[in-house]
Amino acid sequence: MRKLQRFATVAALAVAALSGAFTSAHAKYATPSARIVTATRSSITLEITAGQSGAPGGFTVQWMHGADYLAHGWDPIYSYVYICDLYGTPTWNTLPGDGSFTVGPGGVVTAELGDMFDETGVYADNTDYFEAGSDYVFRVKAVGDANDTESDFSSTQAGSTQPTGDDCTFTLGYWKTHGPSPCVSGNNTNVWPVAGLTLGNNFYTDAQLCAILQMPAGGNGLLILAHQLIAAKLNIANGANPTPVAADIAAADAIIGNLNPLTDTLPASAADPYAHNLDNFNNGLTSVPHCGETPAHKSTWGSVKVRYH
Repeated sequence: MRKLQRFATVAALAVAALSGAFTSAHAKYATPSARIVTATRSSITLEITAGQSGAPGGFTVQWMHGADYLAHGWDPIYSYVYICDLYGTPTWNTLPGDGSFTVGPGGVVTAELGDMFDETGVYADNTDYFEAGSDYVFRVKAVGDANDTESDFSSTQAGSTQPTGDDCTFTLGYWKTHGPSPCVSGNNTNVWPVAGLTLGNNFYTDAQLCAILQMPAGGNGLLILAHQLIAAKLNIANGANPTPVAADIAAADAIIGNLNPLTDTLPASAADPYAHNLDNFNNGLTSVPHCGETPAHKSTWGSVKVRYH
């Protein structure tokens, strides 16, 4: 009996030691921090800084509308909480250095939420563009892996997209949801000012253009460029001044040439810098008349609450 008791005691101590070793070997990653650095009418860009243990598995960003947060907080039972995992190498909004969302201690990355449709190295359960003039909240955590468990969430950050001004250009997201079927959503109607456009050397019907807009780029520079070029040409056809991007449009058309965005590919680098210049134009960040730039701002909780009370 004593031998059995002694064996049980030794076994219990061994289990406890193993449990303690497992716990110590799988501590939480340090909590990252996040801040809002810029905003357009359709997106908000976060700067995320890893904690002292880094984020070798990348980050998870949660976001929701400000009104939902004020009503229910982060409770997923009542609120529409959206998730974006940042784990690989982006090819649309690229990063400096090795270009990866996985970083060491104190590593810094940026993520443009609301502009993830064409991005790689991410998973998002909602890739829609953000609504203009709307409030959003965000929080971030480091992803767990075989070494340590996921971190706690950062503090909640609140920000707002820029409002839509009169006679401004419209975003790519707007044209994607206000065109011919299936480029229409909800109660929206087709407001495209043309029945087709020329991309490169070839003419595409509005239905073909819609099909191009519905294809995620997945690192295909031809699609990245075509998406922004379509939106820019629709804005110009709608009355926007083409001067700020005339050279970029000419360069984009020359790159596309006889290539078909529905079937052909180019490296992501082929889209730079023209796609980003066209993106700025489509987001109202150039000198288009009657569309003055509205400074991006970080909302205070007081200003957010006033909107909903």
